[in-house]
Amino acid sequence: MVEKAGTGRHMAYVLSTDPAKIPEHFKGIMIQEILHPAAVAFPKLAVVLLYLHILTNKYERVAAKALLFVIFASWTSFTVAAMFQCRPFAFNWDKTIPGGQCFNVQYFANSSSVPNIVTDLAVLVLPLRTVWGLKISVGRKVGLLLIFLTGSVGIVASIIRTVVFAETLATAGPLTDVTFNHVALINWTIVEPGMYLLSACALSFKPLFRMFAKALRLQAFITHTKSTFGGTTIISHAKTTTASSTTQTDTYQMDHHIQGKFYRLSDEESAVSDTKTDHKRHGVLITRTIELDPEEARTNE
Repeated sequence: MVEKAGTGRHMAYVLSTDPAKIPEHFKGIMIQEILHPAAVAFPKLAVVLLYLHILTNKYERVAAKALLFVIFASWTSFTVAAMFQCRPFAFNWDKTIPGGQCFNVQYFANSSSVPNIVTDLAVLVLPLRTVWGLKISVGRKVGLLLIFLTGSVGIVASIIRTVVFAETLATAGPLTDVTFNHVALINWTIVEPGMYLLSACALSFKPLFRMFAKALRLQAFITHTKSTFGGTTIISHAKTTTASSTTQTDTYQMDHHIQGKFYRLSDEESAVSDTKTDHKRHGVLITRTIELDPEEARTNE
């Protein structure tokens, strides 16, 4: 729309440079009005379908199915309304057509966000009783609630879009300097479905966060090991140092079940000559027990 319709510039400038861009602006608005209900509905349908897989209470499942129907009905009704808001259809972008008419576009624009806000609140409330009734710790309950609450984050964008539409249409009017005044409306019409999509995807982000947490713990261990053992990176391996003619090995174990912490198990002394052995037993990894000549070790250091 910026490229083809001059959207973002004042209407007077567009009329003075290329009046043919004005209809292109309204065509872009029309495309948004048709695509927006579907773009908002699909992420919420995905979230509610997920709820049907986890909800076991009879009444909550009925409520979820009713919510699916309301979301689908809102999508269908607002799409049909947008298609028939003006007669003939070309009157949406060509206001010079004789006899053309539209219903109250301002009321239609203001009301389009109401079903989104209502269904968002329903998506927000629906899983609360089930999650809080689980026999798990309060911390885990809060964590699960936060995960499910992300499914309704789109309500923030929906409320902002409703306020922006009301303020813009009330102060500027629907047909006043349209290429300039419509910018905020267009932006939030794009942002709102994007936030719905992100919030629906966020329900599955927990494994991703867990992967990053493990990576951070591993990086912290590597940093600690480097600072402790003079810059040598060691991960679940034996540390080999030279003591006269023997090799002293500090063995460490990583317990994946206790937040990736490392525990010192034992100090071993070995006099194995010219051998490199790997042992893995009960989660304990001892690697490369090597006897080094003291002079050679000092040279390497």
